[in-house]
Amino acid sequence: DDDDDDDDDDNDTSDRALTGAARLQPGEAVLRERGPFAQVLLKAHRGARCHECLQPLGASPFPCLGCAQAQFCGAECRRRALGPGESGAHRWECGGSSWAAVLPPTAVLALRAALKEKEVASRNERKGRVDVPGEAAGAALPCASSLVWHASCVAAEERLWMMVVASVAVGACHAQAAASGRESLPSVTVADVVRWWCIVRVNGIHLVAPPQASDGGSVEAFREEPYALALFPRTAVLNHSCVPNCTLSFSDGNCVTTSVTRPVRASEELCISYGPQLGEWSTEKRKRHLQQQYGFNCKCWACTSQSIRDKERCMDALTCSQSDCLGIALNRPAEPVATCADCGSATLYRVCDVAQEVAAVRTVIADLESSANIVPLVNSLLAKFDVVKGHLHAYNRQLAELADSAGYALAQVGRYSEAITLVELSVRILSYYYPAQAIAMAGEFAKLSSLYEAVNDRQTAARFEAQCASIRALYSVRSTDSLVLL
Repeated sequence: DDDDDDDDDDNDTSDRALTGAARLQPGEAVLRERGPFAQVLLKAHRGARCHECLQPLGASPFPCLGCAQAQFCGAECRRRALGPGESGAHRWECGGSSWAAVLPPTAVLALRAALKEKEVASRNERKGRVDVPGEAAGAALPCASSLVWHASCVAAEERLWMMVVASVAVGACHAQAAASGRESLPSVTVADVVRWWCIVRVNGIHLVAPPQASDGGSVEAFREEPYALALFPRTAVLNHSCVPNCTLSFSDGNCVTTSVTRPVRASEELCISYGPQLGEWSTEKRKRHLQQQYGFNCKCWACTSQSIRDKERCMDALTCSQSDCLGIALNRPAEPVATCADCGSATLYRVCDVAQEVAAVRTVIADLESSANIVPLVNSLLAKFDVVKGHLHAYNRQLAELADSAGYALAQVGRYSEAITLVELSVRILSYYYPAQAIAMAGEFAKLSSLYEAVNDRQTAARFEAQCASIRALYSVRSTDSLVLL
């Protein structure tokens, strides 16, 4: 993270950016970084992926010889994880206390990065060098250590919690190293771990498996799930935009590739999204999140466009209670009722009542997913949803999310026709906010394709599948002519 920052922060490097040297086309890869500076598997995937290379485990994984917590895809990965040097991260965690499996992944990653920093510095000192060109760990260190960390963005309560967890991690690591008698632990302090935790907080990248279409015509045909958290120093130099022109894809377990998703002019800055994108959240919510999490005031096109802000007025709005008015009733929680911005009339319902109606729909959705007696629940869901639909504005973003969830629940119990109606409502609303080629829309089209396939309307299913494929193609690497390998 190195975006435009209004704060006088600890290590501001807002002048960093990557730009295209020539005109780039969608699908063209521009940067590939093999092997992060430090990485950690997320807890849900500790039993499914190798703890060293992050590849999926085979049928006969190689367990750690010193503990039951880590598994590896082969003997070589196990040797590297337990061996000496910067690559052997697991050797500091191997033992009976299992502290690394209990603590938050961000804390474990921060400790691993702090240990690696000390080990690389010690090695370079022994060799009388500042750095060792050609060696991945040594070459990555200066860039990794200089990543911004924006400590001033961390609230006092969160920083105290980080210090407590870091103390536990450092203490457990020291105790485990002493008990094993293998080698002494580098002189890592709690402050070191907290600093790296702040770096992870700003620069950590979640590794996501390529989307896989699920079996059985499920509407969740475009599910992506992160499996690891890592620090890629070079990739972290990419700045943020709420309408990014680049995307990240992952392969070989821990390799990240940056590719272009739309035509990019020569010298145009290459940007990714740090999370919130146009269409997902309102401008104010995106800017607030980016300021609090990453320490900068986003000034991308989407955050400075008045036309976007005007459109987003509907995002959280209610309908006007006057039947002849198509205005927007602004949803202000502090007021007992919503007021129409066009005609000025107050609604006949309170904001808190609408919130209760939405909660009631979510309750029925949860019941439907776990109950065998589905007919009355389906009827109840449809009736309650119609009430909410009558109170939320036609382009209310929450209405889209609710319709999508209800559509998924109905599809799971075989009510495909009703599910199609709800998912199409969701698509209509989302397409109002998202850019035409947004990857989120590919997921929605995939859902509709699966649903129409389930009702044997193959022509419509093929149409939506083609729309999905055309978007996904923009996010797939098709050329490596401009690729830079690191």
